[in-house]
Amino acid sequence: MYVFNLGGLCSLHIWHCVLTHCSYFVGVMPRRKAPKQMDTQSVQRASTVQTKHRKSNQSAVSSTTEQSSSTIDYEKLANEILRQQGKLQAQPTNCSDSHSLNPLPQENITVSPLPCTLQTNSPPGGQVQCAASEPRPQTAAEGTVSELVTRIFEGSFPVCTSFKSPTDTNSSSQLDHLNPSACNLLSRALSKSSSTIYKRSWDMLLETFPAITSLPISSSMLCNFIAHLFNSGYSPNSIATHVSAISYVHKLLDTTDPADTFLVKKIMQGCHHSAPSKDSRLPITGPILHKLIQGLQSSICNQQQRILVKSVFLLAFNAFLRLGEVVVKSKSLTNTVVQREDVSFVLENNSPVEVLLVLRHFKTNKTKDLFQIHLKALKDKTMCPVYTLYEYVKIFGHHTGPLYQFIGGKPVTYSFVTKHLQNTIQFIGLNPSLYKGHSFRIGAATHAAKLGYSENSIQKMGRWNSDAIRRYVRLESFEI
Repeated sequence: MYVFNLGGLCSLHIWHCVLTHCSYFVGVMPRRKAPKQMDTQSVQRASTVQTKHRKSNQSAVSSTTEQSSSTIDYEKLANEILRQQGKLQAQPTNCSDSHSLNPLPQENITVSPLPCTLQTNSPPGGQVQCAASEPRPQTAAEGTVSELVTRIFEGSFPVCTSFKSPTDTNSSSQLDHLNPSACNLLSRALSKSSSTIYKRSWDMLLETFPAITSLPISSSMLCNFIAHLFNSGYSPNSIATHVSAISYVHKLLDTTDPADTFLVKKIMQGCHHSAPSKDSRLPITGPILHKLIQGLQSSICNQQQRILVKSVFLLAFNAFLRLGEVVVKSKSLTNTVVQREDVSFVLENNSPVEVLLVLRHFKTNKTKDLFQIHLKALKDKTMCPVYTLYEYVKIFGHHTGPLYQFIGGKPVTYSFVTKHLQNTIQFIGLNPSLYKGHSFRIGAATHAAKLGYSENSIQKMGRWNSDAIRRYVRLESFEI
């Protein structure tokens, strides 16, 4: 196995080519200066060096020695040296017919993502190193924006590799310095529903602007996206949610946030001024709830389903519940609704007088604290949420899983309840397009305000942590 010095290899090959074709250079030169004569000793020294590496060329060396007294044309010699040197560089691994370069030892091979090339700067010792081409793992920075967003919102960390802003190649992401434990905590910063909504916002952005290949996006692009959503009929509040999703990723990657610009803020103001958001959902007030319960006798023929739906209606109204807190919107949310073990009754003479409801998951619960709701029984059993819930539990008889289940054990779905709500609303003569699942919560706040409860009390009962309660109390809606 040979490891050659590149410079020595070139000299050796060139002298071999010169000496084996020496007769080509011998001739009579014009006498400008007295040409130097190569004495026999010099030629013999060159022949001796060459003989160590190429024993097969001894005859050529002796031939050169015999003609050493002749005059050499140095101009032709120089041209031939340049020509032979060019051939050597063009074919670095096939420098002669009599020798071939063996593969270099493994320790002399340098792994690099570049194609295999000879390095021009030889390492100490003059060894030739070959940069072998090997595939390497793709980092988050090299993946598509869509893949990056998916990793963030699906919690498939580590995305903590190296996502650098193309406008600032010297700045690294904050995620680079997070350990696995910190990444795990970060993946839980958003609820599953928020992550799903934010992911959908990015899907819409990338579908609208498929040419996005890097972050940050420009503020003008975000403005155009806002205009696209507005023209598509999205409300200002919905648009604000999409903008928050885009802003979240940029802030997470520690790059320029296009939403935090004066231009984008003014575009959003224009949305609110052009189409003030108005909640078209009407509240299901006390009188309307009475009519709904009576209408169930005709709109639902199956007695078990009628008791189930009646219990959902009464509990949602009296406990200020969001409908999605007691019935599932998707299979992935089965464990987030109220569970059977979260409900306990206080009995007197085998009759329920109070129910304790524990909420573990709800929209404003950022600290994962438990929220307990105590409901006392009413004298009118037909409108009593406690008695109706107790009757439902006795009939369906399950002890684990979601509170509201069908006889077969499948959880009651959001669509099942809203379908019967629409049918019953229409049956009692109201417009079904104006009453949604959230109308129970809106109606509860309105009804409590009519009964004289303070805004602070209503805010606590409904688990509002802001002045959003003011949008729900609609005293003028009681006229039917």
